[in-house]
Amino acid sequence: MKYKIFNHSSESMSEIDEGSIDLVITDPPWNMGVKFGEKIDLQPLHDYRQFISNVIFNLFRVLKNEGLCVIICAEQIKYKNNIIYLENIYSKLFSKNGFFLIDSYPIKFEEDENSEYNSIPINELISKKSPSSAYSNEAKILIYSKDKKLKPKNTDIFNEKVYFFKSQEGHPCPSSQHLLSDILNSFFKEEMKVLDPFMGTANLGVEVLKRNGIFYGYEIVEEFYNTAKRKLDLI
Repeated sequence: MKYKIFNHSSESMSEIDEGSIDLVITDPPWNMGVKFGEKIDLQPLHDYRQFISNVIFNLFRVLKNEGLCVIICAEQIKYKNNIIYLENIYSKLFSKNGFFLIDSYPIKFEEDENSEYNSIPINELISKKSPSSAYSNEAKILIYSKDKKLKPKNTDIFNEKVYFFKSQEGHPCPSSQHLLSDILNSFFKEEMKVLDPFMGTANLGVEVLKRNGIFYGYEIVEEFYNTAKRKLDLI
């Protein structure tokens, strides 16, 4: 068994055994109005916090005691003309669910100029302009663990890099392949079980299988789930 993926919300992860996952890597929805399939990612903040908290609750259950949870999030977004600091939201929710923040790394992200997919106004969502008028292109890699004494290794690779992403396969917010490679180079070991609760079209899953790992993923949009399955079957 190389992978197990599921076409429903990661608010329920009953298919995964308790304490069985070595590594979680994910780029969660940032609640900034992007359309994923028929669903628009824009909830009242209370609902968004509860949704993310439900997922984190499940992550705590399935992650091994020595496991790591790697979260990619924008430093700030604009929500109904207010600036929201996502790192603060995630830190509170992970702490509430029993996790410890053991490290964090600043990065920047930009759109690949050669991207041919233009389903969202990327220049309006990601900008170097004032945060009062645009979303920030500043981001953070947040590392959580059940063990507050755990310390990640091999993290010099990030060093405030700029990562480029290219919209593809109909997915409006793909992760940078270079960023995924750097994260795996830092935290992954062969035969690890890796989970992405917001897998999209499984770019992470492809990299995990290529490195002889086992991938678990959740995706609510059937179109993206089907694309992910086709890609993973080819590895």
